[in-house]
Amino acid sequence: QKIPFSFFEEIFNNANMKNFGKINKKAIIIRNSFLKNIPTKKNILQDPFKDGEGIPFDYAQDGVLNAGLPVLISHYSKDKKFAFILCEYGFGFVDIKDLEIFTNKRAKIYEKLNFITPIKEQKNIYDINGNFLFESRIGALYPYYKEDKKYFYGKIGKNKYKISKNIAKTFPLKLNDKNLKNQLQELFNKPYGWGGYDLERDCSLFLRDLFASFGIYLPRNSYSQSRYFKNYDISNLNNEKKQELINKFAKKYLTLLYMKGHIVLYVGNINLKNAIMHSIWGIKTKNDERLLISKNVISSLTIGENNKNVNKEDLLISRLKTITFIQIDKNDDVNIQEFIKNNMLK
Repeated sequence: QKIPFSFFEEIFNNANMKNFGKINKKAIIIRNSFLKNIPTKKNILQDPFKDGEGIPFDYAQDGVLNAGLPVLISHYSKDKKFAFILCEYGFGFVDIKDLEIFTNKRAKIYEKLNFITPIKEQKNIYDINGNFLFESRIGALYPYYKEDKKYFYGKIGKNKYKISKNIAKTFPLKLNDKNLKNQLQELFNKPYGWGGYDLERDCSLFLRDLFASFGIYLPRNSYSQSRYFKNYDISNLNNEKKQELINKFAKKYLTLLYMKGHIVLYVGNINLKNAIMHSIWGIKTKNDERLLISKNVISSLTIGENNKNVNKEDLLISRLKTITFIQIDKNDDVNIQEFIKNNMLK
């Protein structure tokens, strides 16, 4: 149903932005929640028959807030149902019931705690009395104050919990092949969720949560992620030279490939083709629709090349603009620059 303009007038008024910065209280997220652009639980969806609109493209939502995340409260909405907060990747509104205020004393204690991070996705976490609290999420951080052979014991807000060591390990995870593959396996085949719709992930949230487990920070959106580490503009290479560069220099699990509106992780070579893992909605077709994928998948950069309704320029490899290295040595840096310089389109 069409949302009347009066709804937005009321929402913007309720946002209470004149009180920006009036509260400035520290708090913690006590259950998995949503970061909203406006103070509402309503989904703002556009035409479901157009690409990039309808479910799961909620224009009122910006991301997911994991249980245990520290935030700063700027102010409350006029109806007191929402708080406008600052968290590590931006501003937005959060349901007041998902927050617990921290004193400065508690905040200082929190800073000195040890943390664990999940190695299993969507496992139920219970308090010490067996009451459900929230589901685990890859990329989350939970504080703990003691452990035994089977469990970590911690507290988020007033809720004391225990988490099996089969579900979480001490943070940060060691950056190695085994741990990376485990985290990727947990995220594989999960539904696509733009802006964290339904607690799922889009392309940038997928990468952000993957690397958070290892203590590697990534910004929230794909463009910022592509610029965060050492990166190179490869938009002036043809598709064959892009593939050649990736074959020569890309590092498994440590190389990001960016195109406008999308970012992927290089995971190696499968059947003589460069393979990537990414959370993707679909591949554009000639009539401006999509061949839907709508989940986290492993694919090639030329997925869709054998479909007559897909133009060559709409293939991922054709759209590729930037290659980004989370780790790179000086020799590769020099050689990559030389390769790009020598193979640019005239």
